[in-house]
Amino acid sequence: MANSSVQTTLSAARESRALRIGAQGLGPGEAGLLRALVTLIANGRSDFPWVYAEHGMDAVVLRESAGSQRLVLRIDDAFGERLESPLSARQLEACLDRAAATRESAASSSFGESAWAATERYRLRRWPQAELLRGDRQHVRLATLLSRQSLTVDELAELSQLPAERCQAFTQLLQGHGLLHVAQPLAAPSRPVRRSEPEPAAPAAGRWNLVRSIRRKLGLSSDAS
Repeated sequence: MANSSVQTTLSAARESRALRIGAQGLGPGEAGLLRALVTLIANGRSDFPWVYAEHGMDAVVLRESAGSQRLVLRIDDAFGERLESPLSARQLEACLDRAAATRESAASSSFGESAWAATERYRLRRWPQAELLRGDRQHVRLATLLSRQSLTVDELAELSQLPAERCQAFTQLLQGHGLLHVAQPLAAPSRPVRRSEPEPAAPAAGRWNLVRSIRRKLGLSSDAS
């Protein structure tokens, strides 16, 4: 009983931080096979980052084209890899490992950009195609927010209550399809530095006349005799 409780806790912890993969446009048999293989691999590897999901997917397995028997694992337009049909655990595991590495690399590079990039504001030009939203409620929520006003990634994360990484990935996906207007904030005008100007020096002749006047009053002038 205790072991069962521990396994349930570990499983819940894994799913809370896992990447999600699902099927799109596949029949029940192929979708069921995908689910079984992902579960089998995850049970054999504690470091396997993927779980099967039907909503909010980070990657999908779908047909290469309409009527094709070939399958493709796709994250976005930047990553797509063919899979042999029927699926096998070995090829699926290798493909998902490469996909996870690609996502991690993209996330590291995007968050390693200069600080001003975090202040870019995004607004939706037009509503994304259904293929980009993938029936994901979180994507629909983000697109709705971006259609209303220009937002930074941090503002989008705050309004949507979603992780900034997920918001960043979604804006990059939209930007890759030319669906975002991107604006950089104007730099705040620098305040001019006021320099203290030295007081103008009194003309030399004026100073000498003042000295001579004082000397005459004191009876020290050479003119007084």
